[in-house]
Amino acid sequence: MSSQQRPPAVDDTKHHIVQSLFSRVDDSGTADETLISYLKVYEDEGEGGQKTRYLMLAGKLISVVFFNADKSHQVWEGSDAQGETE
Repeated sequence: MSSQQRPPAVDDTKHHIVQSLFSRVDDSGTADETLISYLKVYEDEGEGGQKTRYLMLAGKLISVVFFNADKSHQVWEGSDAQGETE
């Protein structure tokens, strides 16, 4: 694998995020928001357990919004699709 190729798991994760959370379009067919980047983090749940979360940076025309969300049973969860706005 060259240094410019991403592993397939990275592309799969990005694809799932975009399809689940960033697929809404307006009347003209333009995406409401666009995923700029994401970061996978682990949150301690106590008793030694960890919960996986994804922090996402999204753009909407001229503004940028930061979201966090989690994934449960292959479905992205969050209030109003994106989760909490930080």
